[in-house]
Amino acid sequence: PISRADGGVRLYPRTDTNMGLGGTPSGEFDISDAELDRITTTGTLTIGNDKTHNVVIDGFTYGRTQHMEIFANATTADIGNIIYSTTASSTNGSLDLHAQEGITIDANLTTKGNTFIDADVNDNGVGDLTIGTGDALNTQNYRLDIYANDYHSLGTIRSGTAATYIIPSDGAINDASIGIGNTARDFTIDPDEFQGIIATNLFVGDITTGHIIV
Repeated sequence: PISRADGGVRLYPRTDTNMGLGGTPSGEFDISDAELDRITTTGTLTIGNDKTHNVVIDGFTYGRTQHMEIFANATTADIGNIIYSTTASSTNGSLDLHAQEGITIDANLTTKGNTFIDADVNDNGVGDLTIGTGDALNTQNYRLDIYANDYHSLGTIRSGTAATYIIPSDGAINDASIGIGNTARDFTIDPDEFQGIIATNLFVGDITTGHIIV
């Protein structure tokens, strides 16, 4: 077991590689659910770095830290996805996800703290956030922040009594516009996607956003 009272724990590759967390090994740098349960910290658990290519997460359940962050920030072009697949995952605290080329949630993801998602870390207009059919992202009444090039959802996102913020990642660079409803723009939330957002307060765009068409 690994136990650290402060300062956090970092797990990351030294060379360019893929990572598998939970039940789907990558064959390169893998951490099983049982291995993760042997790590305890009152600081932040950090997984991945700028050498990490794609991270596939399957049935990854963790409750031994109040804050976890996952990075797929490979400096190699066209690489750097975080994918939740197959079996539901959860964390008993806040969660930050950082990816260069997109984040896909194809299995239920439940957090219990403020949740920050950046699907387009380098703000180049490539990384989208995708929620699969019938899948849910649920923060259990904690704030949810989403930065992405675009939003595609056949499921739901739920921050409950807390606010959800949705912001185009490339607004400052490309003056990205937002379409809400049936008018497609650089960043579009169509009627069905809009109905799948459950939050006490919803904020779309910020001072870097171009036009918003409703």
